[in-house]
Amino acid sequence: MAKHQIRLLIFGLVLAACSHVLLPSAMAQVSGTVINNSVWKNNDSNVPPHWHVAPVGGTSGSGRVIVVLFSLEDPENPQSITTQYLLPGSATSNPTNLPIGMGTNGVYFLGDAALAPGDYRLRAWIDGNENYEWDEGEPSGKKDLTLSGSDTGTSTSEANIITIKDDTDDDGLDDWWEVRWFHDLSQSASMDYDNDGLSNGEEYELIDSGIYVELAPDNWDSDADGMDDEWEHFYGLAPTVDDATENSDTDSLYNIDEYRGPDGIGWRSDYDGNGIAEYTPSRDAMSPRSSDSDRDGVSDDQEMLWDLTHPVHSMNSTNLFPRSLDMSVNASAGTVITGPGSVYAFGSGGGTVEFWVYPETDGDGIIYSFDTVSNSHFRISLDDFRPKMELLNGLDVMATVGGIDPDGAIQKLEPNAWTHIACVIAPDNNTIELYVDGVLLIAQKTFFKPNFDQGSPRVCSGFTDGYLDELRIWNYPRTSADVEHWASRIYPAPGYVRQSAVRRSGTVVDMYQYTPHPLLGYFRFDDGGDSVENFAFINSGLYRPGYGAFTNYLTAPSYYLTNAAVI
Repeated sequence: MAKHQIRLLIFGLVLAACSHVLLPSAMAQVSGTVINNSVWKNNDSNVPPHWHVAPVGGTSGSGRVIVVLFSLEDPENPQSITTQYLLPGSATSNPTNLPIGMGTNGVYFLGDAALAPGDYRLRAWIDGNENYEWDEGEPSGKKDLTLSGSDTGTSTSEANIITIKDDTDDDGLDDWWEVRWFHDLSQSASMDYDNDGLSNGEEYELIDSGIYVELAPDNWDSDADGMDDEWEHFYGLAPTVDDATENSDTDSLYNIDEYRGPDGIGWRSDYDGNGIAEYTPSRDAMSPRSSDSDRDGVSDDQEMLWDLTHPVHSMNSTNLFPRSLDMSVNASAGTVITGPGSVYAFGSGGGTVEFWVYPETDGDGIIYSFDTVSNSHFRISLDDFRPKMELLNGLDVMATVGGIDPDGAIQKLEPNAWTHIACVIAPDNNTIELYVDGVLLIAQKTFFKPNFDQGSPRVCSGFTDGYLDELRIWNYPRTSADVEHWASRIYPAPGYVRQSAVRRSGTVVDMYQYTPHPLLGYFRFDDGGDSVENFAFINSGLYRPGYGAFTNYLTAPSYYLTNAAVI
């Protein structure tokens, strides 16, 4: 017979015996069933973590299942009326081994005399420290009940099922784990006690799964190597091993140098030494897994130690030259602009797409399209060198501005010359508008109300030559003054604002946060590496090649214009 079957059989026999002993000659006043859903081990093992609960006592790996009936006559100070020891069957017997089998249940009978009408509380728990009291963190379950004057004084078992569980506040963290690390149950899985960038729930999973069993959820830098746990975990370093002076790429910089960046500060620091990190103003951390963090074609150590340029800003490089996107990239299918979620979706409020275009011999193709999973989408194209924007619902064209129209075509763009185009979708004005070189060329009235929700833009479909530059995507209809003013100017990348945050302890700390901005995408194509940086979100988060807030890529091979220009 398996060990767990023997344990359950013994548990059942003990329950039967103790029920026989405790059941009075008169009918029991409160009866019910306790169901165990706890896997607590009551030990200090880190694999998985099942720590003792303070005050520490008793026998490691053992405990008692106790159920108590309390009077709630004074709700602030419940008074114990009677106690039953379910496992083992008495207060003096040796405690049972933990964990108890999931789903194990036992019947309790409490009270040997009629109970007065009033409010009562039943609590069952696993007592690990053998103080015969419920301590916060010990797995438990409770049920409140009321006996009225018309009751016979008996509350039946069907109504009084008590489930013992590890997470009594249903916050995604087992209580004994919370008390072990945070001393109370005020935290939740989504919170980040030590402000290391990993949520409590993430740290719980990393420890419980055995990936980082020595991770310290109450310390931003578990291995004390000067780099926060989230940054190390993000880049595949070990947050529980001091690897500050290792070099994880080929740029000759130590990991700690990559973390601190050119300004020598780093993302986080612990100025008061309490284990809880404070944000710093620095956004200079490099990638310890890439010798060229900003992918500008110049290695991090070359930029930091010799060129004195910035290793995480691709536009600050010795490889910076004016470049443009070759519109023949993936000529038939075009190039999809990737990004987190639907970052380029306007929604229903309209938006603006503007760019510089240099057509050569091919004047027909789609410059920009937003293909969405809903019925609403749009495309901007050249129609015999004439700019055109179309709003579509499924396969139906709902509105068109520009291009070749039965009522008359707009003028062609001059080949082999740069022209600025801006297309504005303005639902509040019921118009779609086309600007050429900062001048409103034509507007079309439409009562179609599109909603661009989820999807990704695609650029340059169907062209055999030509170039695209300074592509900007806005989530609101730009005014004619905006379009005209910024058409020939480089728009500054959004920055940061300083904000305050209040910790759980009540202390106020300073933190820096990216400012929400209506500029969804800004592609300048001037950085000289194998990627294209989105300057709408420059340096707003950890550098993640190919995805994320810091950099978005055009998913295409490398193409050249001049001076080894690449996208």
